[in-house]
Amino acid sequence: MKIKYIRRALILYVGYFITFGCFDAIFREIKPFEVYAIDSLLVTAFVLVCIYFDDKGWNSWKRIGSLFRKKKQ
Repeated sequence: MKIKYIRRALILYVGYFITFGCFDAIFREIKPFEVYAIDSLLVTAFVLVCIYFDDKGWNSWKRIGSLFRKKKQ
């Protein structure tokens, strides 16, 4: 199970790093290496948390709807 998340994290990290590094090289100036590394790490962490919640069923529409329903007493 952890291997799946590690593989996804590596793919997301490298993909974000390369994609936005290329976009900045084409359309703007290239930023320092550290900027891309930190941005990639933050985006990867956020996406992995969302994937984890999705796997556990914590962000389903049924669960979100139950947060706003009135509780019967």
